[in-house]
Amino acid sequence: MKRASGGIGIRATLKMLWPKGHAGSTPASPTKIFTWKDRVLFTGIFLVAFLFRIPFIGTPGTVIFDEGVYATFASNTVHGVPFFDVHPPLASLIFGGIAATENFDHSTPHDVEDDFDDFPFLRVRVATALAGALVASVLYLVARKLGAPQMGAFLSGFFVAVDTALISYSRLMLPDIWILLFGFLGILCALVSIKKSSWVQVCCAGIFFGLALSLKWSGLGFFGFGVFLLMRQKRYQQALLVFVIMLVVYTSVFTLFLYQFDKNSTLPEAFDVAGFGALHKKMFQEHALVPYHHHSSYPYEWPFGAASIGLWGTGEDRIVLTAHYALWILVYLALIGAIVTMTKEKSREGDIQRVLILGYLINYVPFFYVARILFLYHYFPALLFGYLLLPVVLGRFRVMLFPHLEKQKAFMLFVFGIVLITALLSPLVYGF
Repeated sequence: MKRASGGIGIRATLKMLWPKGHAGSTPASPTKIFTWKDRVLFTGIFLVAFLFRIPFIGTPGTVIFDEGVYATFASNTVHGVPFFDVHPPLASLIFGGIAATENFDHSTPHDVEDDFDDFPFLRVRVATALAGALVASVLYLVARKLGAPQMGAFLSGFFVAVDTALISYSRLMLPDIWILLFGFLGILCALVSIKKSSWVQVCCAGIFFGLALSLKWSGLGFFGFGVFLLMRQKRYQQALLVFVIMLVVYTSVFTLFLYQFDKNSTLPEAFDVAGFGALHKKMFQEHALVPYHHHSSYPYEWPFGAASIGLWGTGEDRIVLTAHYALWILVYLALIGAIVTMTKEKSREGDIQRVLILGYLINYVPFFYVARILFLYHYFPALLFGYLLLPVVLGRFRVMLFPHLEKQKAFMLFVFGIVLITALLSPLVYGF
């Protein structure tokens, strides 16, 4: 094999990772959204991610971290018991809907290691694990629609599949994984709508952004990025339609939730009488009053994974939400490198980098202005934009630092190293 010069090698690698074309283009056939190989890789990533998330998912059979809060809210929703939450109600509806497939008595577990009584926590955990595995596969498709070749897109999905923090969180009855799923599905639909000029996909984008927002207000960052993608292509009408549909979905979720109580004449005072606007005012006020937690953290700590969360247990038998330090630090270095070089890079590759940097910042910077306490999992949306950016930067560094190392061999060594670190951190994931 002939040795390429540094400049030629870099350009070749960039073409491999980000083929030329407009934003959202893909090397696939113009008549197809995805190729058969895309479907195979999508399925493969899903299976790998699910296999990391499902082992010992019923252990421990007691409350982990905030599961007690969401189990109580789900139980209240199913049994028509009024309650107030600082977040929008979709998580209570999803978890309650899954739990309602089995008969159970009203229960109110709250503290870590409390019993769930007969609340069907296992099926809710499994459903969230499925959602977490889908996040990895959906990110692969998003990377493809941004123009990444299959190897680069595979790496983006693979990073999600083996990230220890995402594995840990996906195994629990907690809402942020669902935000990632709906948010990136919305972005995927927005990208497909740009390529296919499909109003159906525009509507789907609005629906998914509405669902993400209906889980937590932090889901609004996905809408901001999706609208940016549309407006940069001068799709102003589509962007407006996405906004309208998102609001319709958001208000519909609240309507459905309130109906659960209104039909039993148990509507909480904060929901009836005062109205929709007053309810949101109260939610804003209560956010600032969320009590201090010893595992809370600051946004500047997140890129380094320096704020792990003890989810359950003590000593050797414990479950910890901990970063995959190699991947998280690589994302941080890739971000810095891309920011430094983006003003010099005038090609399409530079444009893609700038788009992904914006996605990262939209979902990260606002947390510096949030008054309430924050946790490491609030970094997940920004992190996944980092995982979309990382393969292109890795390609550049491979050529510059290891010009003699073949692409396939470098790929296999890198994947092996990442999986090895995941295996070393696995006791903190599974609690053994």
